[in-house]
Amino acid sequence: MQLEAVLISTVSIALLLWNAFARRPARARRVTRAAFVLLALASFVVAYGDAPLREAVTTPYGKADAWGVFHYYLGAKYFTELDYSSFYACVLAADLDGRRLWDARTKIRDLSSYAIVGRDDVVPCARDRFSPPRWSAFVRDVATLQGILPEGERAGVLTDKGFNPPPSWSVLAGWVANRVPLDNARAAKAVFNLDLAFVLIALIALAVAINMETASVAAIFVFLYFGSVGRLTGNFLQYLWFPALTGAVLAWRSDRYRQSAFWWALSTLAQTFSLALTAAIGLRYLWQWKRGDAVGHYGRFVAHYATWLVVGIVVGCLSGRGPGAWWEWVRKIAGHGAYLVGEVFDIGLRNLIATAASSGVTGAHSYVEDYPNVMARLAAFKSYEWIWYLVTIGALVCVLARMKHVTHRGVLGLGFVMMYVLLDLAPYYYASLTLLFAVFPVNEGREGLVVHGGLMLLNAYHAVRMPTGYVTFDWGEHLVSEILIAGLMLALFVMVTRGRPVEVSRMSDGVAEEARTQLSAGRRPGTQRRGRQARSGTGRDRRRTVAGGP
Repeated sequence: MQLEAVLISTVSIALLLWNAFARRPARARRVTRAAFVLLALASFVVAYGDAPLREAVTTPYGKADAWGVFHYYLGAKYFTELDYSSFYACVLAADLDGRRLWDARTKIRDLSSYAIVGRDDVVPCARDRFSPPRWSAFVRDVATLQGILPEGERAGVLTDKGFNPPPSWSVLAGWVANRVPLDNARAAKAVFNLDLAFVLIALIALAVAINMETASVAAIFVFLYFGSVGRLTGNFLQYLWFPALTGAVLAWRSDRYRQSAFWWALSTLAQTFSLALTAAIGLRYLWQWKRGDAVGHYGRFVAHYATWLVVGIVVGCLSGRGPGAWWEWVRKIAGHGAYLVGEVFDIGLRNLIATAASSGVTGAHSYVEDYPNVMARLAAFKSYEWIWYLVTIGALVCVLARMKHVTHRGVLGLGFVMMYVLLDLAPYYYASLTLLFAVFPVNEGREGLVVHGGLMLLNAYHAVRMPTGYVTFDWGEHLVSEILIAGLMLALFVMVTRGRPVEVSRMSDGVAEEARTQLSAGRRPGTQRRGRQARSGTGRDRRRTVAGGP
């Protein structure tokens, strides 16, 4: 798999360069399109073919990522009875009434403090929240998932970071989980593979809305993405946000801002990291308002986005735990986010600073062994936290100063930079980088080549250096990885803020974007729009018809 992933990524870069710079007849363009499609299929086979697919068919629950299913399925199904801090305590109590696999030597993470403690040192489970039938069902489900977990992972699963999705996700996922019991292995297998279906739906949407080349290159990236390679199957609604975020970006491209706001809110209510991606949209709104310009589409987006978020928050209150569930989640996610700063395999600017500041105090191969290293990095980060504040404030000031140079779609690309600066996230969330192919599509200019090539190079590098997966405890490898990711974000930041300014105060965003494009084309004689690009809604006539005005 290592060699194949590197080869596919390298050939993809070569094809992207040839596609952008070579003068090709129509037949050659068709050959290029076919090559991209074949590479996308090959990347899927590399990540999920042969043994994984055979296991998905022959085993009772498919190729389940038992670690993820353990947290997401149990957390959703019993969300009414479990609070965020008692998840592991109640799992231990269920084990005592069931298989008794975890003895007194078992280590567990105290989810109220994130400290690693002994089994008997955690606050006991509040069993009175369960009715007798629900407790019996919980005990059975814990025993079933213990059987799915590989023997070497059973103890370690209690030292992860618990259940973290917001109540809005938990209401929907809990409804599904309570109607798909683990006793029905066939139905459970189907549900545990819905995430792959979500990603495929998103890729089909890219092909229909933009072009086949863009969808194929996006597929190559997401199937071989270093943070979750081979892990799009066997989950429980963990990637529900992916098609929603795809819909938001595609609606934005087509100037359908109310629809974009709805899909973006849905993505945020599934996994709240999507909120950070709207930071650049919010900054653009404030910039236009401060200048006295008509806020137009940005104002409508912000208003509808906020409205749908309020609706989602109300839905989250229907979990049976009421509004208190949101307060519990806020406290849990605040502690969770602070801990990720010091965990070596997470991604974000603060994580890079902490990783560079301290290599830790000991070698580690598990969460238990890595806990002292996390504490050492967090302590070291305190001494250098001023760097994060300096860079963050500098980035915000620079964005506002250069906002008139940022194109309508460039605002979306800038959102990923703001996400990196503001949040520290588990690696699988950065599968969202796939949407950069929708922001900067293949066959719509050369500006996106830096992003396309950078993403493919990241996949190739990690396939060589981290062939077993991104969740490792190797300090040196992750330091280099973080530097490369930071370099990509810096390149993206420079790319979206360096364009020629266009006056936008009396133009709709779509018409202003077209004006920018014409200026760019004017610097490259002979550049013109044709074919699918014109049909996809980026041409002059379509833009002026749809955009209308603010």
